[in-house]
Amino acid sequence: MEERCSTDGFFIGTTQSDEEMAGPASSSYSWRKKIIRNNRNAKAEKIKEKNQKGSYRRAIFFCARYIDRDPNKMTDNEFRDIRAKLKFIRNFEYRYPHVRRRYLPIDRIPLSKSEATSTSIDGEDTARQNPTSSTNSKKPQAIESPTDTSIPADTLGAGETSPEIVNISAELKLSRGQLSISTKDPTVKTEFDNATHWDAKPDVSSTTEWTEVPKDASTGMSWEDDQSVSPEETLNYETSAAIYTRRPYKKIHCESYQNDTPPELMVPDNLSVAIIDRADYEGKISDGNWLRIESYLRSIILSDKVDANKTRFGQARQYKGVKVINCWNEESRKFLKRAINSLTAPWKGADLVAISISELPCRVEVTAWVPPPKTNETDLLKLLQKQNIGLNIANWRVIKCFYKGCTQVWQISIDRESVEYLKKSKEILSFGLSHVYFRIPTQ
Repeated sequence: MEERCSTDGFFIGTTQSDEEMAGPASSSYSWRKKIIRNNRNAKAEKIKEKNQKGSYRRAIFFCARYIDRDPNKMTDNEFRDIRAKLKFIRNFEYRYPHVRRRYLPIDRIPLSKSEATSTSIDGEDTARQNPTSSTNSKKPQAIESPTDTSIPADTLGAGETSPEIVNISAELKLSRGQLSISTKDPTVKTEFDNATHWDAKPDVSSTTEWTEVPKDASTGMSWEDDQSVSPEETLNYETSAAIYTRRPYKKIHCESYQNDTPPELMVPDNLSVAIIDRADYEGKISDGNWLRIESYLRSIILSDKVDANKTRFGQARQYKGVKVINCWNEESRKFLKRAINSLTAPWKGADLVAISISELPCRVEVTAWVPPPKTNETDLLKLLQKQNIGLNIANWRVIKCFYKGCTQVWQISIDRESVEYLKKSKEILSFGLSHVYFRIPTQ
């Protein structure tokens, strides 16, 4: 089996023998699909590389406009765009090493306003001198070593090179426009060795304040016990990334926050009274009407006929959409019930009653599938009550109706008694010449 490629480098497939070609049709079909998929992926990768090349070229031209630019005359948006372009250039050169790189003097591009650039009369950069930007002489300047590194040839070992030869090779690389200098002589240094990388993060080791952490009773660990990593070595920017050492975990006990209600305001359920309005379907009372009720109760408490021990209450809260008041004792509960029952029509159509929490009606939303033809809400409820003996729909309320094909789907809120009736009838009720199917949600 041999691989075959086209002239443009796309993978075509492999040449199979006669025995392999005589296989089933399914294997041949999957083989063709694999060829088409490989060609499609190669074409997409080629298009992506072409687009990235154009972005790389535009990023180089954009950064080249800011060479030797005065940082005091630049805006923060320009500095941000420059840093973003330089980051894209670095990622592109790392991902596509086979593409020819373009020369860009990064050290001459300002990255922030803190870099003050001062230019001389001749136009040369005196703050940061670049060995490759010399225009006065065609011959590159020789790199001077701070110490005399001349070593006799007799004293050199096998495989060692004289520093003079190393310096010459460094000069040749500088003449070709390369920024980095690879040399085996540790004494030969350039200004790029001490320069800060354009994408390096600021050194915060001098500004970070390290505080001692007390030992934890559960772990028994502290910064002093961990001798493997010191605070000075916690921040490491060798790879232009922050490597943080995780601090020892300390357990937090939140026992005091487990219960938000103070103990003096917690009362049993038999001393909690719910005030509902029977005129409302859900028994809710609006905020404006509740203020009328509270004003009436305060006027009764201010009278001299009421004992102070019988008018002690806790906090008021919402339970299932209705107002619930916590009574301090049994006398307070009885006083509240008598006061609410004696309140006659604080607003038009009001029917107030004070009941226990256990007496609150429990409502359930069920789903009903009604067969065609189309029917309205009134006819639906009347027909269900007339054809199903013992069903009480006085507390039923239709929430919404929508269509699923030709079938009407109704969502109805019913009381607990109706739920028990549906369970006995296996969630099926008679309706016209057919049935209506209900679904009770699981608790």
